[in-house]
Amino acid sequence: MSIFANQVDVINADIVNKLVSSCEHQGGITKANVNRAIKKYRGYVHELATAANAQDSIFAEFDKNGDGVISRAEMLPILKACASHIKDCPVDEVGMDDVEQVFKAADGDNSGTIDIMEFKVALSSWKAEMSTVNWKKLAEDLEAEKERALARNKSSSCALL
Repeated sequence: MSIFANQVDVINADIVNKLVSSCEHQGGITKANVNRAIKKYRGYVHELATAANAQDSIFAEFDKNGDGVISRAEMLPILKACASHIKDCPVDEVGMDDVEQVFKAADGDNSGTIDIMEFKVALSSWKAEMSTVNWKKLAEDLEAEKERALARNKSSSCALL
């Protein structure tokens, strides 16, 4: 379950400060301005929840052995998939040095693996451009590629018969 899944309607102090600032910028704290600001930030929190859920799906997709952690070997294809969604980040230039950079930044318990919470840190720490990745689109693209691979395997199996 995503860390944001149960918090879409929760407004914390940081968001309240942003709401007040937004209202003041729009001419004062009026009911209309507060409602407009709440709607805007509810959408923002919803986007965060959507991205977190997509990241959960990506984690599950690449945790090949299902042990609940990502190894260095499992991290390389993740970074390559992310690179394919970052402008001016050639996929063929992503290598083990990038994996080591991610592990250095995200493996907080020095276990040699990345758990789901460390994974979210890893994704945000690898490159500044990671903030531009559309996680939902990346998860959808990965799912579509998986379905195409299954269809290719099925047609290859049928050809052998």
